[in-house]
Amino acid sequence: MEFSVADRPDGITFVTLAGSLDLKGTNEIDLKFQSSIAPRRQPTIVDVSGLTFISSIGMGMLVSAATSLRRNGKKLVLLNASPEIAQALRHARLDTVMPLVEGLDAAVAMVQQAA
Repeated sequence: MEFSVADRPDGITFVTLAGSLDLKGTNEIDLKFQSSIAPRRQPTIVDVSGLTFISSIGMGMLVSAATSLRRNGKKLVLLNASPEIAQALRHARLDTVMPLVEGLDAAVAMVQQAA
């Protein structure tokens, strides 16, 4: 599982995930992911275009971060999900917690709105 995080000049945290967010992949990055997102209390875009699979435990990791940010009036959006990943998230109704957005400009606009 690959994970990177960067602070954008506009105050948005930009995260990239690639690989399989299954039990093994989630265990590899969960602590680092949570400690990179929640304490910053910044709007966050998570680029999931590189995900090849997401399990319920991976979804839970994302929801936990989104919920933590929401408590601080910030949003987390998922950027460029593949059709399979988007379908899994919509089926679990998680797109209501973490909007699925296509295109970086749309993602930036969405996270800059109040949560």
